[in-house]
Amino acid sequence: MDADGQPREFTADDLSLLCTGCYEVTRARNTTIPAPLRSMQLEVSEAEFGELARQACDRCQVRQDAVMRAWPLVESGAWFYDGLTRTIRFFEDPAAPGVVADVTVVGSFSQRSHTWLWSWANSEYSASERAKVEPLRTFGEVRGIERFHRGQWPAEEIDGWEVTQIAADLYGADAIYRAPMDHLFVFMLLNRFRSYHAS
Repeated sequence: MDADGQPREFTADDLSLLCTGCYEVTRARNTTIPAPLRSMQLEVSEAEFGELARQACDRCQVRQDAVMRAWPLVESGAWFYDGLTRTIRFFEDPAAPGVVADVTVVGSFSQRSHTWLWSWANSEYSASERAKVEPLRTFGEVRGIERFHRGQWPAEEIDGWEVTQIAADLYGADAIYRAPMDHLFVFMLLNRFRSYHAS
C-alpha cells in the first residue's frame, strides 16, 4: 500500500537479500496468519483484535465441546499435572482408569498481582517449553499486538482465556484448560487425548 492506502506495484528496489537465519525468522513471522488478519495491515486495531478473539473463541468452543463429549472426565474429574512428561491426567479415582492429554503451557494469570505472564517469558519453564510458545511472541510483534509480544502485563482472568483461545486457534489445539495452582491460574493447550490405566 502507498501512503494513501492504495495498492502499489513492487519494484526491484523493494527486494533485499536475507541470510539463512534472517530468512527463517521472517518465514516464521509470516507462516501462521489467522484468517481475520490475512487482509490487514501489520498493525492490528482494537476492533480487529476483538474480531480475531471472537472468531478464535467460536472455533475453540467447537473443539472444546467435542472433547467434552468424547472425554467427560475432563470436565467432571480431578486432575494431576506432570511437569516431567508435560501431560495432564483426569480421573475420578487415582487407582481407576482415566484420561491423559499432552500439555503446552501458554501462560498464567496471577490473582495476587492481576497480571498475565506468558510462559515464553517465564524462567520457571525449560528452554524447550518456552520455545514451544515463542512463536506467539513473534506473532504479536509482527501484528503489533502488545498483549502477545509483551512478556507480562496487567490483566484480568478473562484476558487469560482470550489469549489462550487465540493461541489454541493458531496451534490447532484440541482443547484448553485452566488449572488453579496456588494463587495462579495456569492456562494450557491440550492435545492427543487418550485413555489412561493406573498401574
